[in-house]
Amino acid sequence: MSGYDSDDEEQREYFYDLVMRAPEVEDVLSQLRGSRVVSFWKQRLKCSQLSHDEIDSLLDPNIVDWFHFHTRYLESICNRQATSKSNACERSHNQVDDLFQLSKDLQRAHPENIASASTDKKNQWQSCVDHLAMEYQRTFNNKLQHGIADIPTRVRDILARPWSPEDNMHAETIYYVAGAIMKMIDNLAKRSKDIYT
Repeated sequence: MSGYDSDDEEQREYFYDLVMRAPEVEDVLSQLRGSRVVSFWKQRLKCSQLSHDEIDSLLDPNIVDWFHFHTRYLESICNRQATSKSNACERSHNQVDDLFQLSKDLQRAHPENIASASTDKKNQWQSCVDHLAMEYQRTFNNKLQHGIADIPTRVRDILARPWSPEDNMHAETIYYVAGAIMKMIDNLAKRSKDIYT
């Protein structure tokens, strides 16, 4: 799996847009650190081959290369986007294959104490990394798809604040923001129509 095609201007624009909208690596890792999965692993240390610190190190980007995983996952989304109804299913399957390969690559990184540990402990480490890779992409996708959902809430909060404008600056600002949002929605609708027809 390589990066986007540098000759394809439209794909390059899509990739840059994706990078701008994507959550930061640390945002995703922070959410995973507080997740039920990690909490469950820490509660069951008696049954685990991994210690509390080793479980924490699973989400340490200095030990497991989450930055590389993040970048390559972005490339995969860009490279595997559907361009028609006929290739949507195939591209979706290809992206799942990419994710499995990324997870496999991620499992290769481990601290020295895991490298010299028993086979059972290594297997548990790899299993946890694999599970976290799937959780990472799920959290990433949720943040990517729903990150813009709080715009109506923010607009309502702004409008709910008491203000008494001395001129029409506030009204113009809201007018332009609303216009920009409507234009963005219209462009997305047109783009979706072009892709899937």
